[in-house]
Amino acid sequence: MSPAWIAAFLALAALNLALVGVVLGVVRRALAVLEGGQDAPLMARDGPPPGAPLPAFEGSTLDGRRVESSELLGEPAVLLFLSEGCEACDTLVLAMRSVRLRLTAARLVLVTSEDAEANRYPSAPRLTLIRQQGQSIQRALGISALPSALTIDASGTVRDFRIASGTEQLQRLIERAEATLDSRRQASPVIQSASI
Repeated sequence: MSPAWIAAFLALAALNLALVGVVLGVVRRALAVLEGGQDAPLMARDGPPPGAPLPAFEGSTLDGRRVESSELLGEPAVLLFLSEGCEACDTLVLAMRSVRLRLTAARLVLVTSEDAEANRYPSAPRLTLIRQQGQSIQRALGISALPSALTIDASGTVRDFRIASGTEQLQRLIERAEATLDSRRQASPVIQSASI
């Protein structure tokens, strides 16, 4: 065998080894995200960036009442984008039905398709379901990956945007949203004294 063939074979072997390392890293990251074990899994690449104002949108509640994005201002919220027929969304909804999410100061807003059935989703006092026509709200926010979670503070500023990988991560996002309200109260004595 000539030295050129040996060098080509070694280069190909090194390239294959590097590719295996990349694939293993991606698989390990995906498994950690699916298990909810990482605090910062898969930062979504689409959607509004942190620090941006929540773009205007409108949808409707289950009873047909029109809802605008401006109605979400005044308290922190986590908007969870789901879709009928999305396997990952269905898995998350099933998990949400069996786990009791703690909502104290933040609102959880489920944004789903217009054909969503009410009995499919969990219900809670601080949980709102908004139906979007087509994918109108997702388009307004630039969201393509589902399920996704968007966290906003009380002023409507986007704080976080992630692929929603499980109920544990969703609870952490709710807690972070509530923490923005706590930090705002501590920074403003007027707000703090008014809320006591």
